[in-house]
Amino acid sequence: MRGTLRWARADLRARRGQALTTIAVVAGVVTALFLAIMLLQGPPCVSTHAWITSRLWPSTGSPS
Repeated sequence: MRGTLRWARADLRARRGQALTTIAVVAGVVTALFLAIMLLQGPPCVSTHAWITSRLWPSTGSPS
């Protein structure tokens, strides 16, 4: 495990531009997913909200 982490750190240090691009892309995708979930949970999309709720919490239908 240490060897893998050491290799990853060395690789990211050697390719800083690629590492920053990868981090930016991942952050952008995560942000887009959060925004999509927040927008789909709004009042105008009641049927979509029910669909999301049943997919995220299939056993109870709600987060609590």
